Amino acid sequence: MTFSQDALGGGKGGGKGGGKGGGKTSSAAETDFGLAEARMTAHDALAGYWDPPRGNAVVDEDHFNGDMSYLTAERRITILVGDALQRFRVIQNSSDTAELELSPGSSTNISICKLFKPDADTQNDQVKWLRAYADLRSDRVNEILVQVEDIFSAFSAVYNFDTPARKHTAEIVAATQEIAILLEMQIKHLCRTTRPVDWSEKVQPMIDTPDHSSFPSGHATEAFAIASVLSRLILQDTPDQAAQKESQLFYLAHRIAVNRTIAGVHYPVDSAAGAALGCAIGNAIAALATGKDALIFAFDANLHADEDERSDDGDFNRPTMAKIVSGASKVESQIDTQNIFARHWLDASKEWVGVSTQGSQTGGAV
Repeated sequence: MTFSQDALGGGKGGGKGGGKGGGKTSSAAETDFGLAEARMTAHDALAGYWDPPRGNAVVDEDHFNGDMSYLTAERRITILVGDALQRFRVIQNSSDTAELELSPGSSTNISICKLFKPDADTQNDQVKWLRAYADLRSDRVNEILVQVEDIFSAFSAVYNFDTPARKHTAEIVAATQEIAILLEMQIKHLCRTTRPVDWSEKVQPMIDTPDHSSFPSGHATEAFAIASVLSRLILQDTPDQAAQKESQLFYLAHRIAVNRTIAGVHYPVDSAAGAALGCAIGNAIAALATGKDALIFAFDANLHADEDERSDDGDFNRPTMAKIVSGASKVESQIDTQNIFARHWLDASKEWVGVSTQGSQTGGAV
């Protein structure tokens, strides 16, 4: 058994979300009915008349100590998501901004990410990048189609966590993506913007345009959240440290984000905002697991695209990505750990003892 995204039952990429579960197929239902009928007849034949509690087994529940190994991977992920999610809060201060807050546990909530959505002029100007990036569609078509539903597998190609020996890491990654989806969808609703296809009939996206807001990019948010978590877990690197080392994790997150512009469904500013939000979420998750510093990020889409203010050309390229992930400040407040998530993180970190990369420390972060 491998711990692929389908096996984990985690959320799909780009804000699709939700565990697998749900109703069964007709053939599966027929099999279940046959099994149930077989069990009923066997019970009637074997158990006969019984008079509980006489003859009951002795059960000792004192050994229950928080260990989740008795659960399926999907159930463990659900518990991890619920454990961490209670510490986040999305708020809207004005019609064009949204903030993500983190509860340190014993003090006032801290704003860890503030996003300013693009106005109509910015979006209109950004359409030129849809034209430019469209030339790469034939080169990236396979990547784009796979990543519509699955970005999990892309990261397991950088660090091989899609194996039973690293199941805790795989579950941390799946939980991170689920948390990112739930938070990003709230922010998308509060910062609703139109998709590129609404600005020009010549955009003609190569994949279906999602029904939710273009800003911020869900794929970018999830990819940078996963990159941040893996970087902290395996290498003990924050995003700014990873950017200095030309991290493959963050290069991959950037590529996944850019692919959405190539496909015709996102502006570069959407991806830039997603990078800031994803890094904030990923580092907050690491903080909840370790008690170490969370980081504060911010992104103003209009300032990014302003010709007089910007240091780039309004695109989301690697230098822009490095600037965004390196521009965070540390949270001064002490972060209280979440017990369930902290324990799973510790188990995941043990799966990387002895693993080292150029310019990084050996072993996982605890």
